[in-house]
Amino acid sequence: MNHKNIAAEILFGGIVRDGINTLDNAIRGHYIEALIWARLKEHNEKRPSDSQWLNAGVGWGPWDLQRGRYDAANRVRVQVKIKADKQLWIPQHNRPSEYSLGWNDKDPPKYFSRDFDPNIYGPIDPAPSHRCDLFLLGWHGLRPEQKDRHGADQTIPDEYDFLIAPADLLRGEKSLRVSEAFKSFGKPGDTGPWSYRELPAALDAAADAFLQSKAK
Repeated sequence: MNHKNIAAEILFGGIVRDGINTLDNAIRGHYIEALIWARLKEHNEKRPSDSQWLNAGVGWGPWDLQRGRYDAANRVRVQVKIKADKQLWIPQHNRPSEYSLGWNDKDPPKYFSRDFDPNIYGPIDPAPSHRCDLFLLGWHGLRPEQKDRHGADQTIPDEYDFLIAPADLLRGEKSLRVSEAFKSFGKPGDTGPWSYRELPAALDAAADAFLQSKAK
C-alpha cells in the first residue's frame, strides 16, 4: 500500500462540481504554491547561489517565496495568493472573489523569530506592513475565450492565470478584488496575465524592478 499516493489522491484529486475538478480552498493554495516553487527550482541551477529562489512558507510563514538570502543584496519576498471561481460549497453558482492581502496592524508573534531562521530569511517587518515585497496572485476561472468551464481542472497549473503586484502599491489594503487585480497587475502594456510556464522569468523581472525602485 502506497500511503503517499492515497493521501495525494484524497487531498489533491479534486471533486467534480458542475463539470470542474475542484479543490478545497486550503488544499488549492498549498498545492499550487508547491508547483510554483517546483517551477522556480528548475531555474535555480542557472542562478548564482546568493540569488536563488527559496521556499519560505513553512506552512505559517509570513511570506512564501524568497529570492536571495538575508545577507544577499537582492532579497525579495513573495506572498502567493490563489483564488478560483468554483468552490466546493457553491456547486450551482459562482461569486465575486477577492484576495486577502494580510495587512498586519500588530507586530509579528514571538514564534516567527523563533522558528523562521533570520540567518536565511532575514528580519520580519514590524507592523504595520504586508511583510512581503511582491504579491503573486493566481486565478483559476473562466477566460474570455471560453464559453463554459466544463472539463476544467484546478489541479492543472497551466489552467491558472497569474498577476504580480508590488506590495508598496497596496500599502494599507487588506483585500483586493480579483477584477481589480486583473485591471492593474497584468503584463506591462496591458497584454494580460502571465502563464504558469512564464513565472520564473516574470518573477525575476518583478524582483529586479523592485530592487531598482528600492535603490533609488
